[in-house]
Amino acid sequence: MDRYTQLALVSAAQAVKDSGMDLEKEDKNRIGVIFGVGIGGIRTFEDEVSYYAQNKENGPKFNPFFIPKMISDIAAGQISIHYGFRGPNYATTSACASSTNALADAFNLIRLGKAQHHRKRWSRGCHLRLRRGRLQRHARALHTQRRACQRRRARSAQAATAS
Repeated sequence: MDRYTQLALVSAAQAVKDSGMDLEKEDKNRIGVIFGVGIGGIRTFEDEVSYYAQNKENGPKFNPFFIPKMISDIAAGQISIHYGFRGPNYATTSACASSTNALADAFNLIRLGKAQHHRKRWSRGCHLRLRRGRLQRHARALHTQRRACQRRRARSAQAATAS
């Protein structure tokens, strides 16, 4: 489970607690989750791309859970699974307006009678683990590769002028 989803579950626990609802007495078919977020599991994305870059000689291999762990909608799904909510369930992703869109969507679903309650949360929990050392290694490798290309070009040019 990506850290993004873990933070979403913690956020949902706070929302359920703050709501004061007795979940044993509520109709869970009428409770949904709309989760507003700018991006989903960026840590999973980073891990998979790094693994691919380091092991590309073995061919393209990705974890079969790569996409399910990364998509932004996974948070709403995991929250619904955790609490047993079976109402409308999805994520809104519209950059900085994601939480406002989630709130407006939840309001409209309740207003239209499609749901009784909605847990509305948003997350900014995408924490990149790109360490300075990793970035420096990549930059150093690119710089070394570039210098090697420049030397080869210089040798080729010298050889062409010498003959």
